Amino acid sequence: MKHVGHIAETAEDAKKQTLSSPEAKIGDIVICPVMGSKVKVSDKSLYVEYKGKKYYVCCAACISELKMNPEKYLK
Repeated sequence: MKHVGHIAETAEDAKKQTLSSPEAKIGDIVICPVMGSKVKVSDKSLYVEYKGKKYYVCCAACISELKMNPEKYLK
């Protein structure tokens, strides 16, 4: 598994990064599970905690979406 700070080169790498996002620090790159876009973690409050892990997202709208249907986005 690649370190979260590396930008994903394939869809599979992106999925692995998403699953690793609880280990992210300010400045790391993760994949927003809702939008699928690369996100530079700059605000530690932009996350959803699910099953004991924090999943970072790109914006507040994605927080709401992820909370409503986490299984859809965290498959």
